[in-house]
Amino acid sequence: MPATLWPLGGLWLSITLMDGLRYDYDEDIHDRLFKIHEGAVQFVIDFMISSKCGSFLVTNPSLSPENTFISEAGTKGIFCEGSTMDMTLIRQALEQFNWSLERLSKIDHPLEQPVKDALARLPPLTINEKGLIQEWGINDYVEDEPGHRHVSHLYGLYPGGFIHPIHTPDLAVAAKKVLERRLANGGGHTGWSRAWLLNFFARLRDAKACGDNMDLLLSNSTLPNLLDSHPPFQIDGNFGACAGIIECLVQSVETEIDGLNVVCVSLLPACPDEWEDGHVQKVRVKQGWLISFQWGCKGHLVGEVEVFCTMGGADDVYIRGPDQFEQRVKGEAGRQYIFKV
Repeated sequence: MPATLWPLGGLWLSITLMDGLRYDYDEDIHDRLFKIHEGAVQFVIDFMISSKCGSFLVTNPSLSPENTFISEAGTKGIFCEGSTMDMTLIRQALEQFNWSLERLSKIDHPLEQPVKDALARLPPLTINEKGLIQEWGINDYVEDEPGHRHVSHLYGLYPGGFIHPIHTPDLAVAAKKVLERRLANGGGHTGWSRAWLLNFFARLRDAKACGDNMDLLLSNSTLPNLLDSHPPFQIDGNFGACAGIIECLVQSVETEIDGLNVVCVSLLPACPDEWEDGHVQKVRVKQGWLISFQWGCKGHLVGEVEVFCTMGGADDVYIRGPDQFEQRVKGEAGRQYIFKV
């Protein structure tokens, strides 16, 4: 049952389409995709109901994909109120919807107020008494399989952006405890799951864990032709590994500094020591900035850092890297900046 019924799969696809606009914006494409996202948001607004306690809006029935818990009666359970992955996806989707209304100048949209009201009633990410982020939402159930290959309740860490070691340190600590518990009980035994772990640890800025998981992905879950092994071939692991490598080398987040919107870019945030030298060329980060740089001597920038702005109206970019490298530049389309390091 938990592998065949999950009502929010379509919402996740819609979120992914919308997220692409944060890297390469096109108003015509945005207008087309908005119609898809509008329908997905309408669905979740209609689907959510009040929680049993009356404090929140939740999906119900809900589940954490492919996982089961032990109920208070001691039996295995699947359905819950507002699983953590469900509610994190919904929060991201509703925030994307509000961003779209503003960007596309859609005034007096019939869903504007329902979305605003719903956002105010979504349950927060919850840390239980063991210091773990709860998987089944507002209910603190015990996992039936502590080493399960899925870590759905950490969607907010990756690919979502709700858990961050600097901006939400308590949640980041709780997320790391979840990962340590999963691994201590045999988690990461499929290729795609190991790739997801690589991305999780990259977001947590844990370079050693990134190196360890990359080694395990290559040694235990990669075929001689470099295809990912589930053990049968699954391309999820190949795509996930590529994403994880980039996350180790470059990360970007949209935030505020001194009341101004900026794109914060981190260079080599989780680069393992084993990756002694290398370079990246025109990696596209949030709001269309292209970043190029080299590193050597086990994690030190060398040569030049090149920054190119591709999008008009982009926020300023604030770049940080090792050896106290810091630069802040204006978002002007077609402008290139080169910094010696």
